[in-house]
Amino acid sequence: MQRSVLLLLVGVVLQLTNIGSVESEVPIAYQASYAASKAAVLSLGRALNEEIRLSGADAIAVTTVMPWATDTPFFTHAANYSGGTPRLAMMDDPQKVVDAIVWASLHPREEVAVGWKGKSGYVAHRLFPDMTERLSGTASHKLQIEIAPPALSTSGALHKPMQEGRTVEGGVRQRMEQEDAERKKR
Repeated sequence: MQRSVLLLLVGVVLQLTNIGSVESEVPIAYQASYAASKAAVLSLGRALNEEIRLSGADAIAVTTVMPWATDTPFFTHAANYSGGTPRLAMMDDPQKVVDAIVWASLHPREEVAVGWKGKSGYVAHRLFPDMTERLSGTASHKLQIEIAPPALSTSGALHKPMQEGRTVEGGVRQRMEQEDAERKKR
């Protein structure tokens, strides 16, 4: 009885926040290993939430935050053997993800898709999984294979740390705008 009253007064005592991705739910072509690792993060959160529920530990919350593609140095650090420069549609600003993480820590939910693009992809996949995956795959192919400027293969930070990309902002959106403007001139 005293424990229940204390929990009502204090609320969640321990909050674990996992950082997944919309790709936790919607895998995208040419990003299989990333999609698989993010799906594992989502499944871990779901399994932990069930274990917590079964144990009766009401003071623990596990949230998986699932951002849309975000303009961070990720693309500098990731290995790339596609032959094209990394490109993703409608990338979000990193601050949007930071805000979602803070919000999730104050309003625990099992899963938080970030922004309208993340929420739309998450819901669309729940309603129409095959169609959503096909649309995502087609968009990914167009952006990353058909229109991406050529790029040399790189192992990124796979084998050793990199000096470049030690900021929050990745500069990918700006680079893509420049590439698109150059392509339109031709």
